[in-house]
Amino acid sequence: MAKVKNYRITVTAKEVKGLCLAGLGPGDRVSMVLPRVDLENTDRICVNAMSALMPFIRQFSSEELPYNARAFVSCPDPGPTKGGHGNVLFEITRKFIGYKKKV
Repeated sequence: MAKVKNYRITVTAKEVKGLCLAGLGPGDRVSMVLPRVDLENTDRICVNAMSALMPFIRQFSSEELPYNARAFVSCPDPGPTKGGHGNVLFEITRKFIGYKKKV
């Protein structure tokens, strides 16, 4: 069986402009070891923001990236100055946690 690298993906709210309707604030985190969300290490989840985050989360979980790779992604709400409620800027990082067997 082939071994596949396994990563912990962390999405951290870095900035909030306006009122995030999901209640996210700076420092709130979502932790994942795909395909699961690690609820014990997750503060809050916004399903609207996940639509913007998922392409990056998939990339960070499976592709070869530089050791200290990170991405900044904005939620789809444009924020109060553009007719929305609150915009959140997220940082995505990963940490290698070992290998898993590919079935």
